[in-house]
Amino acid sequence: MNITLSNSLLTVNLSAQGAELHSIVHKELEYLWKADPDIWSRHAPILFPIVGRLKNDQYLYGGKKFSMKQHGLARDRKFALLSQTDTEASLRLVTDTQTLPIYPFEFELTVTYKLEDNKIMVSYLVKNPGDKALPFSIGGHPGFSCPILPTEAFTDYQIRFENKETIAVDLLEEGLISGNSSPILENEDTIPIHKGLFDRDALIFRGLTSNWVKLASTKSDHAVTLHFEGFPYLGIWAKPDAPFVCLEPWYGHADAATASGEFLEKEGIQVLEPKDTFTCAYTIEIS
Repeated sequence: MNITLSNSLLTVNLSAQGAELHSIVHKELEYLWKADPDIWSRHAPILFPIVGRLKNDQYLYGGKKFSMKQHGLARDRKFALLSQTDTEASLRLVTDTQTLPIYPFEFELTVTYKLEDNKIMVSYLVKNPGDKALPFSIGGHPGFSCPILPTEAFTDYQIRFENKETIAVDLLEEGLISGNSSPILENEDTIPIHKGLFDRDALIFRGLTSNWVKLASTKSDHAVTLHFEGFPYLGIWAKPDAPFVCLEPWYGHADAATASGEFLEKEGIQVLEPKDTFTCAYTIEIS
């Protein structure tokens, strides 16, 4: 099922499969990555109930071992459409016989997309309908065309933060947090994009003071801004030499290389008590 939302500035397409954005068009320009299967076959997957990779692709809960692939199960599941208007749609995924063997918890995940002027608001609602605690992580993974204009180049773009930051990024080894970090900003707000920027996988930020980050051209006014207030982690990623950049707001991140494997001990895990709900939201602004 394909779903189209539109207003006077934006036309947005999404799919019930993974409740995933497939297209963001503004003034006839496509801002979302086209999901070339030879490079990276996704546009903007939803990461739930884990963000990143588990050590050995496994976790422990209640003395039992479970296997789960990187970024969890939601991105490969079909969501039910709950409601739709011209500018808003809500979709839901719930526990079923296919999710329980890999994630033995009752859950409801509702994703809502809403257009306002040149902005797309993406909100997540996680509900625990069960009678035991629900541990989870959640995050977005939208990939944006880079360059946006065909006359520009990948290296004509910058990553700009709201504030000047002094910060290092966590480094990954084989998809796991290695325990090492690398300084990337020293009282600065801009990272120039260059060919080797993502050679060591994603840039993982924690402790940012900024509430937004922008992928912006240095040769035109074209830009995408991700507003991620409240999210404790931010990932920025692209495949080396690929024409896209992902701006990823996260509650949670990949396992550390030294992780015990116990799900409840996983750094960044959220724990939702029975009948409680959790909400978070981010906004994509097109300019």
